[in-house]
Amino acid sequence: MGEMGEELMELNHTSIRIREDIHVSNENDELLQRIKEKIHPIPSSQCCIYRIPECLRILSEDAYVPKIVSLGPFHRDKEGLKAMEEHKKWYLHALLYRTSTPDKCLKDFLTAIQTMETQIRASYGEPVNLSSDEFVEMILLDSCFVIELLYNYGRVDLRDDNDPIYIASWMLSSLKHDIILLENQLPFFVLTRLFYMIRDPDNGDLLLDEYVQYFFRDVLPPVELHKRRFRRQTNHLLDLLRNHFFQFTKRNEEAEYTYEDQRTVQIEEGEYTYEDQHIECATELSNAGVKFVAVHFADSLLDISFNEKGVFKIPLFFLDETVSYLFGNLIALEQCDNDYSSYVSSYIVLLDSLVSSPKDVKLLRAEGIIDSFFRDDEHVFLIIKKLSKGTIVSKYYFAGLCHQVNAYYHSDWRKWRANLKRNYVNTLKRDYFNTPWAFISFVAATVLLVLTFVQTLFTILN
Repeated sequence: MGEMGEELMELNHTSIRIREDIHVSNENDELLQRIKEKIHPIPSSQCCIYRIPECLRILSEDAYVPKIVSLGPFHRDKEGLKAMEEHKKWYLHALLYRTSTPDKCLKDFLTAIQTMETQIRASYGEPVNLSSDEFVEMILLDSCFVIELLYNYGRVDLRDDNDPIYIASWMLSSLKHDIILLENQLPFFVLTRLFYMIRDPDNGDLLLDEYVQYFFRDVLPPVELHKRRFRRQTNHLLDLLRNHFFQFTKRNEEAEYTYEDQRTVQIEEGEYTYEDQHIECATELSNAGVKFVAVHFADSLLDISFNEKGVFKIPLFFLDETVSYLFGNLIALEQCDNDYSSYVSSYIVLLDSLVSSPKDVKLLRAEGIIDSFFRDDEHVFLIIKKLSKGTIVSKYYFAGLCHQVNAYYHSDWRKWRANLKRNYVNTLKRDYFNTPWAFISFVAATVLLVLTFVQTLFTILN
């Protein structure tokens, strides 16, 4: 019995150890599964929609998060945005029932999105944790909402008189704000596919791009731009607006200089230096004889030029809250994706050089180059400074132009003129001619002095 008891005890210990091993094994399986769910490969090269990191949120939080509507996966669960989900269903119904076969149209939409699901998911900078059905439904509702919104805005005859978007004026401006946000984008190929499945040119339907331009007509630059086809694929609506502001031209290619290009030229020819990327402010350049001229017809906002006569031509630039938010998101897009040249970032860096104080804003406003909803020059100055804060430009578009400006400014005569005007003429204006009466008094005193001198001269001669 003693030997049998010992054997039973050993068997029991063995079974306990086996059960413990099984328990540990099960725990490991669960841990492995949890880890597998958390890890994922590097985002696809098709990725073009990103969540903006904190370091790039250079403006207020309002500039990067939607106010009333979520488009895509990044903000879909936010409580304050759920009211518009019902509106999306209204717009889907309106879009479908304008066709002769709404049921077939809905089925075709779903089939199209399902065939593109992998490509759509790859467009986002992080995994979308939704089932296939949830994801397809989200893309369907969001895409059709945007398409119907563009339709309604472009064609008044299609609007419902009871649509809250057109009853409450604040909603439309909030929607324009939300649609330009990088985190709130939908892949453009989805919008294009669904739009052209229902477009009816015989019924007066425009092209999708034309509806977008009309919807954002108060946001697009006030200069009259040459019309041309874009030479690169459009990724989303924010990207489309970037193309309108900063159209790609042959001159863009010729004008691009990377830091390495500049360093090579500096070593080989002693021509470019890193200081060439910075120029004096508008007031200082004006003191040196530079003449600023507003351009009203251009290829894009990048069509800035400087010639040997000191004429600095800059397309008219309008700034309000929506445009500042748009620029903040465009800069974030360029910083997040190396496939984008630093056109917007370069533009803001150049503007930052020209504007070093509210006085520079006042000068450029007087020349018709800056127009703004904000009448306070200080406010415009602070917005430009915020936009340029932390902006990294790997390829500075205006390096050649800045070199020309600096070569003009640093000539001995022009530096002497700038110093004279800054130190003496401007001081006289500020301290002695700050009112019309002060100027009149100075003229009167000068005339009196001249007359006294002439009278004294005649007395001596006689």
